[in-house]
Amino acid sequence: MYKEFSLRHFIEIFLKGKWIISVITIISIVICGMYSFIFVKPAYNATTVLSTNPIQKVQNNNSSDEISEMIGSLGQYPDMTVETYKEQFLNPTVLGETINELNLTDKNGKHISLSNLASKVTVSIVNGTNLIKVIVNYNNYETAANIANKLSEKFITYISNNSKKLGEQASNVIEAQMEDEEKKLEEQAEIVQKYLASAPDVDQMKLEIEALNKQITDYKGQLNNVEKQIVADNNTLQTIKKQTNLDVKIDLSDTINFNIPLDKDITEDSKNSSEDSKDTSDVSNNSDQDEEKSNTELQLGIEDANKLQEAIITVKITEIETRLLQNISQRAALKEKTTGMAKDLEELQSTLAKEQYKYNAIKRNYDLAEQTYNAYLERHKESIITAASNIGESAIIISSPAVSSDIPVGKSKLFYIALGGVFGIILGVLIVLFDDYWKMSKLKI
Repeated sequence: MYKEFSLRHFIEIFLKGKWIISVITIISIVICGMYSFIFVKPAYNATTVLSTNPIQKVQNNNSSDEISEMIGSLGQYPDMTVETYKEQFLNPTVLGETINELNLTDKNGKHISLSNLASKVTVSIVNGTNLIKVIVNYNNYETAANIANKLSEKFITYISNNSKKLGEQASNVIEAQMEDEEKKLEEQAEIVQKYLASAPDVDQMKLEIEALNKQITDYKGQLNNVEKQIVADNNTLQTIKKQTNLDVKIDLSDTINFNIPLDKDITEDSKNSSEDSKDTSDVSNNSDQDEEKSNTELQLGIEDANKLQEAIITVKITEIETRLLQNISQRAALKEKTTGMAKDLEELQSTLAKEQYKYNAIKRNYDLAEQTYNAYLERHKESIITAASNIGESAIIISSPAVSSDIPVGKSKLFYIALGGVFGIILGVLIVLFDDYWKMSKLKI
């Protein structure tokens, strides 16, 4: 039958083994205390806060030139975000320079490794800000603060040196390429000079074309007026030939035939002659037959008047024929001049078009070379400015430097002593219970 255990029984067991529990507890406290004093060293935290200004590529909205845009990307500093800064903070250069300048050594007096220092540093980004927090955990509070501040300083210097190095590399590359582009520009300039020295003067050709156009227009106006006069004279002669028996010497079939009204002066002269004839006939019919002598003299006068009229018309015909011949000759001369000048104008315009095409091709190559050279020159100036500037100092500042604090962090010595006491009590109780169980087992046997 199993024996029932009560609270009194356990209390009696603990009282009997109180010395065992006490000794074990004291031994555990002593061991943990010695461990905390000998092996566990106090740790201190130092915090530095950096304020960053992310670097972004500058977009030139005013420039639509692909050449300038392409050359402008040479040696351009890459985008730097807060996350990029955080990842670059613990780079070997920054860690190594910090170890050397602060002379951080281990127990053997040797410089600590980069990984050892990196394990003591925590870098984080403050949520929703451009702030980077650097926490250094070290066994000396002054050294912890010095490490935090030195790491921040070296990181800023590292960013500045990187920007300078990139600017110098870009400057060297662009400078070498710029020399090649300068040679190409000089070659194109020489080609332009040779062309201008040997080619016809384009501006002079334009003036000649303008003068020819003006002269041809003037000749065409004169030709139009002459042709109108020829048509008018031709129609006048045709009318005279139809209404009189006088001979027209010019072959009217050789001129331009257009039907226009007869010249008013000639028609009126003819009508006046007919009316005078009628009046004279009436007078002669009404006169007395006895006055034959007077009638005979009057008729002789009328015949003389008709002859005078024919003479006047003949003079008019001669005048018109002379003018017609002159106008026909002038028309032929104007047509010949206009045709020749039109041919000259066509040849001159063709030559001008060819020369302008050649010049435009040469000028286009020169403009392209000049544009490329100017783009390299502008980028070279920018790279020099970049190399001379401290981007790190303008992009990153220490907003809150670390200060030394002698308040340790982590587990203190009292923690280890208390831990040893608790462990000793538990171990002592277990030993006492086991001893009682062992004795009870022997009694049953």
